[in-house]
Amino acid sequence: MKKLFSQFCLSLLLLCSVNSMAADFNRNEFKSQLLSLFPLGVMKTITINEEKGEASLTFKKNDVYFTAGERFKRIFAIDSVKLFITLPGLKSLTLVIPVGDTIQTMTIGAEEIEKYYQISFNELRVVSGLWQTDFSPRYEHPEAWNKFAAKYVQEK
Repeated sequence: MKKLFSQFCLSLLLLCSVNSMAADFNRNEFKSQLLSLFPLGVMKTITINEEKGEASLTFKKNDVYFTAGERFKRIFAIDSVKLFITLPGLKSLTLVIPVGDTIQTMTIGAEEIEKYYQISFNELRVVSGLWQTDFSPRYEHPEAWNKFAAKYVQEK
């Protein structure tokens, strides 16, 4: 009974939060979120289509930054999720990272990431601590980043 009540409360909270969230995607919010995730010196170009909820970020070549601990794979697998969580109007994201002699590219939609990780961005937005207790332990490690990158990242 306690679990059923807890699920009911979560559903109600999600419903209320979804109805109160702004559906539009804002250029300034996107840039602000990028600055919270990445040093200014590694970003090259940012392209945003607010009407369609699409964004693209191309990074500068910086092998020291991107290859340390396979950071570029973490950006694709984890930081992209953070952007979709913090920006409800973001529907599609393209990331381009030059690494060594290759260009690593990913274009992915919000629904595709939710399906892959079996998560709900709305739930992660409203349930305090869910990132730390549920998502992070399962996916915040190099093995998970490699698996995600192998599926979604193209190398040119």
